[in-house]
Amino acid sequence: MHLQFSSLRRRYGTRSRPVKSPEHWRYGAFLYCLRRVNNEADLNSLMLAVQSDPDRPMAKAMMREISAHRLYSQVHTL
Repeated sequence: MHLQFSSLRRRYGTRSRPVKSPEHWRYGAFLYCLRRVNNEADLNSLMLAVQSDPDRPMAKAMMREISAHRLYSQVHTL
């Protein structure tokens, strides 16, 4: 799937001038970081950051993404 920057900019604005819903930029930044996690310490650091997020719906969505991460399933098994 290829997304054009210009269409995203029209829909969401930019980081410095969001059109509306700046949480899209925050969530995108979170996903960018999550995709680059390759060790347990980094995953735990990201989880701590998410747990301190005051936007509870956003934090819940982020925790769902973390729980689907390959390292999470390796570390948090029953």
